[in-house]
Amino acid sequence: AVIWVNHHRILERVEKADHSFFWLNTNLLLWTSFIPFPTALMGDYAHNPLAVSLFGIVLSLSALAFTFLRKYLADHGDLLKKEIGPHVLK
Repeated sequence: AVIWVNHHRILERVEKADHSFFWLNTNLLLWTSFIPFPTALMGDYAHNPLAVSLFGIVLSLSALAFTFLRKYLADHGDLLKKEIGPHVLK
């Protein structure tokens, strides 16, 4: 739910999308949709360091994707709604 809420809050500030924003958002959704796999793997093999590491890596990549998306929008304020300034995303 936290990922969905944060994604929704970012996108409600966006007026239009360009090619780079589209791919950054797609990258975020990729890692978000992949989270159930390492979660199930870690549930089945909780004491396996590889399973736990994979879970951490996927969550880290998801967080990194959020960071890149927010930074891109902050640097490209023309994509945001007129009443929203880029400082909101910094």
